[in-house]
Amino acid sequence: MDILPKDVMNICFRKAIRKDNDSVSMDGEMIRLLFAIDEIKTLSRIGEEIGMNAPVLTESISKLVRVGLVEPVLKKTYLSNAFLNDLSVNLTHAIGPMAEFLIEDTISEMGLAINTIPLQRAPELLNMIAEGIPDDQTRANFKKKMIGIMPKERI
Repeated sequence: MDILPKDVMNICFRKAIRKDNDSVSMDGEMIRLLFAIDEIKTLSRIGEEIGMNAPVLTESISKLVRVGLVEPVLKKTYLSNAFLNDLSVNLTHAIGPMAEFLIEDTISEMGLAINTIPLQRAPELLNMIAEGIPDDQTRANFKKKMIGIMPKERI
């Protein structure tokens, strides 16, 4: 059973404190990897630094996670100002000067602030904003443009 996502190489890990006092058996690769782990570097970066190939890395990190010695670091990534600017420009082309109000109202309705919109909520934001475009063809064109520039690093 695989407990880690397929893109495990792009994840950062941190050392964890186990709640039990049971002993843990580790092989040399697990120990090497455990010493190299910090919260900032991705697994692929650590692999490069310690000279460990991807299959060994993924196997070792899976074992370390399974025994509770490391855990993934959940990083929050937000929409960039460039994306928000593109959103504003494209929506202004679609509906005119009311674009800024629609963006602000939608973000507020989602319970978010303009500078802290999580990357993974970009599709939801675009769909909600698109609902405010009255013309079907204009709405479709707006969605098509925005999907083309939507951040690809969604979680």
